Amino acid sequence: MSDEIEKAMEKDLIPEEASVEPEKPEETETPEAPEVASEAAEEEKPAKPEKVKKKKKEKQPVWVSALTVMWLPVITLIFEGCFAALVHYPFTFYTAMLSLSGALLVTGIIMLIPVKRVRVISLGLITHILTVIYIAQYIYFRIFGTIFVFGSIESGGAGAVVEYFSVVKSA
Repeated sequence: MSDEIEKAMEKDLIPEEASVEPEKPEETETPEAPEVASEAAEEEKPAKPEKVKKKKKEKQPVWVSALTVMWLPVITLIFEGCFAALVHYPFTFYTAMLSLSGALLVTGIIMLIPVKRVRVISLGLITHILTVIYIAQYIYFRIFGTIFVFGSIESGGAGAVVEYFSVVKSA
C-alpha cells in the first residue's frame, strides 16, 4: 500500500502533508502515589482565569453625534444673531450662510482628529475663542461706532484704544 501512496505523491495527486504515518501509542503515566497524581493534575489544568469585567464600549447615541457636529454652527448663528441685535444691524441670509460655512469647515477639520478627548477639548477651546472675539467686537463697536477689522490694527488701532482707555473702562 505504501507503493501506491508514493506513486500518487509523485503524480501530485496526494499532498505530502497527507502522507500516512503510523500512530504512536499515547504514553500514560502511572502515578506512584495519589499525592503525586493530584499535583500532576493541578499542574496540567490551566488556571481558571478570574472573571475580568470588561468595559463594553457603549455606542454613542445618534443625538450626541449630531450635537457634536452641529455645535459650532449653532453657536456661531446664535453669536451672529445676538451681535446683529445688539448693534441694530440686520441678520441677513448671507451673514447666516457665511457663518455656517465657516463653522462647518472648522467642525469638519476638528472631526478628522481621531482622539475623542482632543476633539471635545478643541470644540470647547474654539467656542471660548469665538466668545472672546464676539465680546471684543461688541466692545469695539460700542467705543468706536464701527465694526472691528484686522486692518484697523495695522493702521494704529491699538494706539487708539490706549488713547480711549477711560472710555474702555466705562464700557
